[in-house]
This record gives sequence, structure tokens and C-alpha cells, in this order.
Amino acid sequence: MRTEHPHEAPRPQAATAAEPGMSLRALAFAALAALTAFALVAPRAFAQTPTATATATATGTATPTATQTIELAPIDGLEVRQSTAQAGQYEAVVTSGLPSGCASFDSITTARNGARIDIIVNNKMNIPAGGACTTIYGTTSHTVTLGSDFVAGTTYTVVANVSGPRSQTRAFVAGTTATPTATGTATATATATGTGTVVPRPANTGNAGLLDQPDRGSRLLAGAVALALGLAAATVVARLPLRRR
Repeated sequence: MRTEHPHEAPRPQAATAAEPGMSLRALAFAALAALTAFALVAPRAFAQTPTATATATATGTATPTATQTIELAPIDGLEVRQSTAQAGQYEAVVTSGLPSGCASFDSITTARNGARIDIIVNNKMNIPAGGACTTIYGTTSHTVTLGSDFVAGTTYTVVANVSGPRSQTRAFVAGTTATPTATGTATATATATGTGTVVPRPANTGNAGLLDQPDRGSRLLAGAVALALGLAAATVVARLPLRRR
């Protein structure tokens, strides 16, 4: 027979009564955890993402190219003279240098200012892509007309490439005969001269020809003397009396 206890609550009902309180606490913890996670993640999620900028740097070797320039030429010679083609006209002979194998003659011009005449000589420099030029020095010569508008007795000055690496200046007096001066090394040849008497040699005829030869004449003379002495001795012996026994 089963005994009941009126004051003891049934266990299933107590467990059922405690379930609503536990669910509220679980929801509260879950909500708190969610808010904490949102607070930590939200700033990073909504922060502006920096944009990476790529900078391209060109690398490589530039291809060399040939260059061409115009330069004043060095002046190696300057001569002013009267023109042989027209009376009263003057001309200048300009010798300019070519400093390297890349240099070539380009142009020559004149400009007059009163009693001064400027001559400008230009070289063209053709420099190859590698930039190397042969170290060969050359020269070139040109004749330029200065004109005939000159006052007799007045001194005029001719200047070639006054601002160049090497310039030259010459002065001349108009109305005078300008003779080109030869430059170079003169070689003098000395000829020895003197006085004397030439004695002609006699012709070799007969005995003179024999006597003209010292050795042969001496031998003939000695033979003749010996022959004469031999004949004299034979004559003396022949005249001696013979002794009888």
C-alpha cells in the first residue's frame, strides 16, 4: 500500500518552475556577448580600407644616339695679300684645324666693322653614338675675299675666330704691295771655290814616253850603262899582250 506525504512537492513541477528564470539569464548573457562582439568588430568593419597605390619605376639602359654640333675651329695660319685676279682687291688665306676624326669643315664667313675685318671659321662635329672620336689632327685651307673698298695708307686689321680656341690677327696697309711670305725650312748648299794652275802633261812620244815612266826608264838606263862598261872591259882585255910559256 502506497503512503503519501502531503507536505512534499512533486519534483517534476519544481524543475518546470525553475526553467523560465534560467532561460532569461541565458538570454541576457547571450545578448551581452553579442553586444560585446559587435562593439569589437564594428569599428574594423566600418573603418575605411586604405587603397594601395602602386608606383611603377622604369628601369633599363637608354640607347645612345649620334650628335652633331657646330664649333669654332682653331686657327693655324692667317695670311693677308693682294689678289692677283683683280687690282686693289685683298684676300685672306686661312688655315684652320680639324681637332679629331669627328670634325669636318663647315663654313667660313667675314664681317667688316670699319678698319677691322672678322673672319669666322666653323667646324661640324659629327659625334657617333658611342662618343668615341679618333685623335687625328688635320688642317684645311681656304681663301676668302676681303674686298677692294680700302683707303690707301690706312691700316686694317684682320682677325680670325677671335673667341675661338685659337685665333690669329694680321694687319696690312692698304695701297701697298703685299707679297706672300714663304714659310718653311730653307736648305743652303755651299759650293767650294778656289784658284789654281793646271799644267798640261806633255804628249808621250818616243823616248820621252819611256822617260815619262820612272820605273821603266831607270831600268833601261841601268842596262845601257852596264852594256857600255862591258864593252869597255872587253876592249881593254883584247889589247893586253899574251904571255908565252
